[in-house]
Amino acid sequence: MYLPRIDYRDAEIVKRLNLGDCLAQIYTRCKSTGRKEYEYVMIVLDKQRQLDPCLAVAAEKVIPENTSSDDYVLNVFPGRSSFSVNCAGEWSNLEAFTEKALEIVDRHFAVTALKASA
Repeated sequence: MYLPRIDYRDAEIVKRLNLGDCLAQIYTRCKSTGRKEYEYVMIVLDKQRQLDPCLAVAAEKVIPENTSSDDYVLNVFPGRSSFSVNCAGEWSNLEAFTEKALEIVDRHFAVTALKASA
């Protein structure tokens, strides 16, 4: 699974959420092992599969050239790729990030369940 490249051992878990068959953990103080900077990363772990990651949502700091910005891109990692949802300064706020990330998780698993039943 493709995930944000951070050192999870050194990151601080700020929230743990029980989501039925899954467990979500939100990390902060994320030291990137790549070039990107993350304010928060939510990893959703599948309890049925020995806590394997099955989805991630991340607030990535926008690093513009020669300007300053307080914006963050909300990225979703559903498997082997990632995509951006939107860009806003509010993703630096833990509560706003958590609320939006949970909406994305909800939508992802609803779509996955529909595909499985088709």
